Amino acid sequence: MKRLQIEGYSDGACKPNPGPGGWGAVIMWSTEGAELRWLAHGGKKQTTNNEMELTGALEVLKLCPRGHDITLYMDTQYFLKGVINGGLDGFVTKSKLGKGTIFTGWLNGWMAKGWTLGGGGMVKNLELWKAIVDECDSHILNGSTLHFKWVKGHSGNEGNELVDSLADLGIPK
Repeated sequence: MKRLQIEGYSDGACKPNPGPGGWGAVIMWSTEGAELRWLAHGGKKQTTNNEMELTGALEVLKLCPRGHDITLYMDTQYFLKGVINGGLDGFVTKSKLGKGTIFTGWLNGWMAKGWTLGGGGMVKNLELWKAIVDECDSHILNGSTLHFKWVKGHSGNEGNELVDSLADLGIPK
C-alpha cells in the first residue's frame, strides 16, 4: 500500500471556560485524484478549553490510519508544548531502545516524575494525556511519522477555520 501523506487539524472551544465545550477534528489526504476528508466533532456539558483541545487532538490521532506520514496542525500551545519542545513545530519519534515514543515537550518530564508537576501536584487532564501517549505509541510502533505544527488561529487557514467551526458545533446547547 502506498504511504499516505495525511494532514490533520484539531481545535477545542469552551464558552464560558469552564462550561459547555466542544472539539473538532479533521483528517484529509489525496489518493488517485480524489481528496478524502473525515470530519468529527463532539462536546461535553461541563468541561474546560484545555480538555476540549486535548480531545480534538486525540480524536485526530484515533482517526488516522497507522503506518503513514501524519502532520497535525492546531492553534493550541497547551497540546503542542506537551508533546514537542517549544510548541511550534516538531516530531515525536521512536525510542532508540524500541520502547515507546520520545516526547521533547512537557510529557517527557511528567512521565519521568510519575505524572506529577514540579510543585508536587498531579498533571491536569491526566487520562487524556495518557490516551494521547498511547495513540502516539501505537502510531510510531506501526511505522507512522508524527509531525506537530502550530498554526495561528483565526488567520484564514482553511483547515483551522473548519475545525474551529466543528468545535463550536460540538458545544452542547
